[in-house]
Amino acid sequence: MSTAHALSVPPTMLSQASQDTAEILAAIPDLPMDQYDATALFCDPQQADKINTVLCYLEALGEMTGKEIARQQARQRAIEEAAYRIQREVLNAMESAKQTAIHGQHCTLQLRRNPPSVRIETPGLIPAEYMRVPPPPAPQPDKLAIRTAIEADIFVPGCALVRSTKLVRK
Repeated sequence: MSTAHALSVPPTMLSQASQDTAEILAAIPDLPMDQYDATALFCDPQQADKINTVLCYLEALGEMTGKEIARQQARQRAIEEAAYRIQREVLNAMESAKQTAIHGQHCTLQLRRNPPSVRIETPGLIPAEYMRVPPPPAPQPDKLAIRTAIEADIFVPGCALVRSTKLVRK
């Protein structure tokens, strides 16, 4: 469903949807779909409207959740960057002042040398024996080429065209 449709849900529908969600879910037996007659559930014309309301609500909720996750991830990055900046500023200030430690009432900020690390300055000069070669990616089926071949009556072993069904709400 399009984002515009999910966002155009009236607020009254959203508040009603939370009540209807429990009602509709309670009306559906906890059986696999092929073990009961679903038509009995839909004899009431209002059921389609209620189901659509629930689906609109859940889609809008899913979209809002995605936006909240993105917002929180941005917030997390900003917090981590702020902490890193403060650590760098304190480290630079301590190095400039030639201080190895700052003692507080509850903690001590102390400079400690890191173990040696390798800095690559000119990657093109590194001998081959010191280079890692990642394995090539596994081959992937070209579904467009397979579909075109099958539609042209060419047999492609291990493949078939399938047509599924989707629910359309108007």
